[in-house]
Amino acid sequence: MSRAFSTKLLERGLLDRSQVELLNYRARLRGGGPPRHALELGLLSLDEVLEVYAEAVGLLPLRAIDLDRVNRDAAGAFPRRLAERLRIIPVFQLGLRWHVLSDRALSPAQQAEISDLLGVSVVVRALPPFLYAAIASWMRREPFEDSLVPLMERLFPRFAAAAEPGARPALAVTDGAMPSGLPRRLSEAGGGLGVLSQAATHLSERAALTAVWRVDGQTMHRVPSGTVLSMAELEGADRLSGDLVRLKPLPPGWERLLPDSDCDRMVVRPVQIDGKTVALLVLGAMGLPVDGVARTMIEDAANAIAEELRGRIG
Repeated sequence: MSRAFSTKLLERGLLDRSQVELLNYRARLRGGGPPRHALELGLLSLDEVLEVYAEAVGLLPLRAIDLDRVNRDAAGAFPRRLAERLRIIPVFQLGLRWHVLSDRALSPAQQAEISDLLGVSVVVRALPPFLYAAIASWMRREPFEDSLVPLMERLFPRFAAAAEPGARPALAVTDGAMPSGLPRRLSEAGGGLGVLSQAATHLSERAALTAVWRVDGQTMHRVPSGTVLSMAELEGADRLSGDLVRLKPLPPGWERLLPDSDCDRMVVRPVQIDGKTVALLVLGAMGLPVDGVARTMIEDAANAIAEELRGRIG
């Protein structure tokens, strides 16, 4: 893999031969592989490393949204020992396909094993070995090696900051680390309405039937369209707490949260600040249940919004 990665760097003209030899020397001396050292030395951008590595191993390149979707609950539906043996990180299942991450291509025999055992095929996206090792440790709730901490804090703070109670303090994000994904988008938004607008965009990029409603007392305003709706029109809305609510069938009035769809079920996650509901995040579905990946996505978005708004108030 290191040789193929080095060859691709030279073919693309991203580095000269002396720079490639430096990467290989550091990899032999310290371990970790050339992709990691290219990032640590600042010779390549993250996008360049991911694209070249994917080409070197013959897989689809990793995207930011793939890392956003990584969560332990969704991965739990895939046999853990099989995933560890094949060096794959399960991300989500869509129909008869599992979308997974790996630092190597699966052999035909390995693909057949998954198909025979689970009745599904796999779509594999590439991630460099150092990133596979770090995320695999995160999935097991184990700290990763100390030497990886600075790079992970700089490029992937979500995983660096996710240490479980009792894990080493070195895994906490430093003061200079920037948030990634949705938290970063929210931190750059102007005003509370801007925060909700960014959240609405984030959700719409990941699912077809979504909505964000700003709640002001008994009045709701859809973000960003401004459509107005009264809470009184939603049967049982006065009993909402801060927990995720699954609705099937839809009580009277709730279909108005997604008026342009024919959804027959939805999950609704209130966003509360000091016990007061300030927004509703909505995700609908037609015919099929809202899966664990989607529920985790809306839960994570609600938590990120609440944290950002509390920080601005406080």
